[in-house]
Amino acid sequence: MRRKKKKKKKKKKKKKKKKKKEKKKKKKKKKLEVEEGGGDTKDHKTNINLQNVPYYSSRGCL
Repeated sequence: MRRKKKKKKKKKKKKKKKKKKEKKKKKKKKKLEVEEGGGDTKDHKTNINLQNVPYYSSRGCL
């Protein structure tokens, strides 16, 4: 009698979980891109010139 061939089990690939650090890095990159472009010195919601506010004027922009 013939022997039955054993079926090979497929190994499931584990999905790698994205770490939170990567997301934070992406957010930082986006902020840097905005800052490099000069950005707005005006806060459009409150219509205040942010160059007059010491915290924002030292940072350059939001």
